[in-house]
Amino acid sequence: MNSLAARRAPRTGTAARAKKVEPARVRYLFYLILVALFASIPVSGLLYLSNTISSGQFNAYSSMALSLLFSFSVLAYLLAKGRRLGDMVKELGLSRESLTARNIMIGAALFALVVFIGALLQEVSNATGIPLPTNVAALLSGMPLSFLVFSFIVAPVNEEVLFRGFLVPRVGILFSALLFAIPHLLAYSSVSELAAALAFGIAAGYVFRKTGSLYPSIMAHMLVNLLAVLSFL
Repeated sequence: MNSLAARRAPRTGTAARAKKVEPARVRYLFYLILVALFASIPVSGLLYLSNTISSGQFNAYSSMALSLLFSFSVLAYLLAKGRRLGDMVKELGLSRESLTARNIMIGAALFALVVFIGALLQEVSNATGIPLPTNVAALLSGMPLSFLVFSFIVAPVNEEVLFRGFLVPRVGILFSALLFAIPHLLAYSSVSELAAALAFGIAAGYVFRKTGSLYPSIMAHMLVNLLAVLSFL
């Protein structure tokens, strides 16, 4: 009898774990979205080469697809690892419990820190005579309105999910901040944008590590991008 119970126990445990995995249709849906996002980038390139869309539209569509790839790659990976959607929300710091007034205030303070860093960089530039230009206006020029709205509402969520929610627990605050800063350098070709992104990445990673919530950095990121768009307009 004991040996029979021992043989049954592993199967029972396996069955219990299997129930916690999302149904295959949910996982395949996320995989399909991921493939569609990958495919949309070369497709928009072909549309541009055939003069169907403008260069601004091509830049906007490919940038939005790349941004969405950040978050959907994370979600698809975690689903492939057997996570449930509810567990993923908590792991990434997006649970309802972590959306508190305190975390909102921390997000506002994080935004104020970024503004202070920007002002400090400007003072350093003025004092040393070393130009530290930003190329935000050049990047946003010619972009459709949909991209401008996307840049401060959707893009911050995608980037925070990847660089803070997913990467900070796995590679640490400093390395995740560096990985966050490099695309900004490539996109803007600006030392000031690199410094600001690196500083924000370190501060946001520290906040995420301390609070376990992604909402402070999402809020700060949204406000930073909104400020950039308003300055451009």
